[in-house]
Amino acid sequence: MSPQRPSAGALTGRGLLARNTLWSLLGQAIPMVAAAVAVPILLHALGTEAFGVLTLAWTVIGYFTLFDFGLGRALTRVVAEGLGGGDTAELPGLVGTALIMLLALGVLGALVLGIATPWVVQHALHVPVALEQDTRGAFYLLAMSLPAVLVTAGLGGVLAAYQRFKALNLIRIPMSLLSFVLPMAVLPFTHGLAAIVSTLVAVRFVGTFAHLLVCVAVMPELRGRFRWVSAVAASLLRSGGWLAVINLIMPLFVSLDRLLIGALTSVGAIAFYVPPQEIATKLWILPGTLVSVLFPAFATSTRAHPDRLQMLFRRGLSQVYCALFPLTMILIVVGGDILGIWLGAAFRQNGQTVMQLLAVGAFFTGLSFIPSALIQAVGQPRKVGVLLIAEMPLFLLGLWWGVRWAGTAGAALVWSVRALVDLIVLMIMAAPSMPDGRAVIRRAALPALGTLAVLGGAFAIRSLGLPIRLAILAAVLVPFAIWAAGPGLAEERRALRAALDPRY
Repeated sequence: MSPQRPSAGALTGRGLLARNTLWSLLGQAIPMVAAAVAVPILLHALGTEAFGVLTLAWTVIGYFTLFDFGLGRALTRVVAEGLGGGDTAELPGLVGTALIMLLALGVLGALVLGIATPWVVQHALHVPVALEQDTRGAFYLLAMSLPAVLVTAGLGGVLAAYQRFKALNLIRIPMSLLSFVLPMAVLPFTHGLAAIVSTLVAVRFVGTFAHLLVCVAVMPELRGRFRWVSAVAASLLRSGGWLAVINLIMPLFVSLDRLLIGALTSVGAIAFYVPPQEIATKLWILPGTLVSVLFPAFATSTRAHPDRLQMLFRRGLSQVYCALFPLTMILIVVGGDILGIWLGAAFRQNGQTVMQLLAVGAFFTGLSFIPSALIQAVGQPRKVGVLLIAEMPLFLLGLWWGVRWAGTAGAALVWSVRALVDLIVLMIMAAPSMPDGRAVIRRAALPALGTLAVLGGAFAIRSLGLPIRLAILAAVLVPFAIWAAGPGLAEERRALRAALDPRY
């Protein structure tokens, strides 16, 4: 007998979403701790050049999901929407079609990467001659793992639609840990890159098998109704195409400013820009984790409970705002001091303004994750894709002007202004996607103006002494904490209690 299908209400319950967010945060935090321990050991054992190739292998595996043409997230949306609407009969065919497409894309990508490997190693990466053969072997192994990575992305998309984030992270956390532990375990026997990368590839295939087992347990029909449906393939490609555009363009907004700074000023200027940007963009960990849970909840509610979209949207914005506002204030008021303690006086002098501006931009971007996810989840990713495409030339022009005008600070200002414009436009675009959406946006306008005024005031005090700045910071954050502990996050506290209650 097949397991009973979860109802739309159960898939968007506050306790479930809170538990899933906690699991996803664990899935982010534990690998970061593992990396902090493993990286120095591997760097010391392998040397700078060989470790650089290993780092590249980690990066390549991480970016392999860009080759899925957005099918992983498109699969999450359509499965979640089907569960919400009760249309589950076609789900096995839909999932089967998507997985076949992902497997085909993986095989094609593996062939392309395999053929390109000699040129990439010898010309694109300028790998030292002594490491060329080993690096080629490592890249051939990485190519072999591409089908597994893409199929895993699809299976993960299915589990996300079913809100099985506990199961997902119980697989992903060990996979991430093994990606650091196994390379260290190989070191007593060999320092060969191919042998080390083979452990990463083995982890990916084991992970695919584990995802498949859980998917079949969740959807037993996959055993007998795994099939190809041409009409479904065309629909998935249309939806996934725009999601792929979004996934390709978004990282460019974090890297193009660095390239232009290097091209228009000096490579040394990049050194004073990258650390503040890395710190600022770490603010996105919570909104990124929250959106991974909210996206399928939005999609599930689209047809079954459209009235819940507004509630989920407001709660998402509230959670992100309450998490990011105090961190942003801290980076504006004492970010320069943090840079000075961490990297030295030169970084405080040259990176303080950059840090402050980028923190504000990261705050705006973190908030924009919520309306962007809503628009994509209701089946309108084209809106977000067109917005990003339209913004790109204006962003490049603004960066060129900003760097010419004020160097790294000018680039940071343009980056943050684009983030604010992005947030405003996405909020307006999201309004028609939920009942009474325009009223939600109007009610957010006054608090938004107040927040801008407070952030502007934080900039105004940056030349004061540290004790005065800390006192003013406390005068802002203590009342904010009292508000958040009271009415601000009342619903979130109830959700957390529900999440921790095993009877829920």
